[in-house]
Amino acid sequence: MHSDTASNSSLNFAWDNRLTKEANATTTLIADMAVTVVVLQTIVADSFGHYLPWGMVVLPLVATNLVSAWYARGHGLTALPFGANTVFIMVVLGDVLAAQDSDGLSRLGTDSQLLALLSTALILYSAVVLTVTFVVLWLRPTLPRQALMLPLVAICCCYLILTPILQLIDKSLSALLAALLLWLLLNRKAPGWLTWSIPFVVWGGLTWLVPDSGGESPPPPTIITASIASSDVVGWLSSSLFWRDVAPLVGLIGTANAFANLENLASAQKAGDVHDAHITTFIACGGTLLAAAVGGGAPVTVYIGHPVYKEMGGKFFYGIAATVGLAAVLVPLGTWVMQWLPVHVLFGAVIFIGTGIASMVRHQVHSNRDRLKAAIPMLPIVAFWMQNNFAVNTPLLSILGKGSPLVAIGWAMLLWSDGGRKERLVICLMLAAASLGGIVHAPALSWSALACSLVYGCIAAVISHPRCRRAL
Repeated sequence: MHSDTASNSSLNFAWDNRLTKEANATTTLIADMAVTVVVLQTIVADSFGHYLPWGMVVLPLVATNLVSAWYARGHGLTALPFGANTVFIMVVLGDVLAAQDSDGLSRLGTDSQLLALLSTALILYSAVVLTVTFVVLWLRPTLPRQALMLPLVAICCCYLILTPILQLIDKSLSALLAALLLWLLLNRKAPGWLTWSIPFVVWGGLTWLVPDSGGESPPPPTIITASIASSDVVGWLSSSLFWRDVAPLVGLIGTANAFANLENLASAQKAGDVHDAHITTFIACGGTLLAAAVGGGAPVTVYIGHPVYKEMGGKFFYGIAATVGLAAVLVPLGTWVMQWLPVHVLFGAVIFIGTGIASMVRHQVHSNRDRLKAAIPMLPIVAFWMQNNFAVNTPLLSILGKGSPLVAIGWAMLLWSDGGRKERLVICLMLAAASLGGIVHAPALSWSALACSLVYGCIAAVISHPRCRRAL
């Protein structure tokens, strides 16, 4: 009798302890997901005057975390957290798709065309992630990590740090100061209730002291009611504008994300959980394709931090609880929350993510020579960003900015590859052919394209010379 009572009480204590640990992991994951979803809707509303349907935005997150929890429970693992890809949101939504004044992208005159373009980008993203992941797992190439890390760092510096700061300056000084305070508190690892409350209190105080002196505020955004037409998706897939302006960045982000997913799986393995890379990739890409089908707007990716959630006591339930809790709040109240919450303050969390990714470069540079080798591949991304954000279109920026993701990856491989002269020679010849074909730097078969291909040819000649083995 007493043993049964003691056994029941110990079981109840263990169950209560499990619920407490799951709740801690759940609240942390909800905060991460809420930031990305709110930023997604803010960018869409600022650019197009509409919100994406809240249920369609949250549905892929719920589905992927549900499948992840089912897989983890069946294998006795801590579930991997899945969420929206912040880099994709800021780069593709925040810059490329919002450039409605650029050639042809003014086609986004209707909601259905917007949804079709987002879906097309998500389909391409899924194809890139699947292809890169399976090629890497099959071949296990000795690709230098810097070849993708440095372009990704440049993208994060431009789109996750500088772009939010410029947008906040344009909005109001109080939002900028509150966002920077949020970034500082996240950096200092302050307690959660302080981190997420003080910036909003500061924003409220600054707004009360220095009220905005603008004109009439625009009407609140409404929910997009259009549906995705398959004919519009096919139209974008056959559009040269899509492959010129959107596809290069989507391809770079998808490629970098494939490597990031594999690194997240490696960190989970170090924490004692071995997740199958093929199944994890299928789960993430399946969620992304679901977002493309329903108009979710952002791809699904494996979130960083599995070891942290495991250390907090999360098992398999926390991912489901976080997404269901997020859906329970945002689906009925999302528009109201966006109307009354100073959502631009949350850009401080985006800046925090950007600085965290950008800090990876510190582990790769150990001398001034390394710093120069790290800076050169970032120049094409910076040139492309300056063209889009400041309407600067000098000949040098045009040459650097055209096909900037491919150029950045090529330059990083050229500078950091350990494969010797033959590999560098092949990279130079590929860049020369891409220049001549109009893929990078200049229009096809133009004098500029010919000049760029000749420069790469000269570099190839230098590399192939026996006396210049240590060139570059």
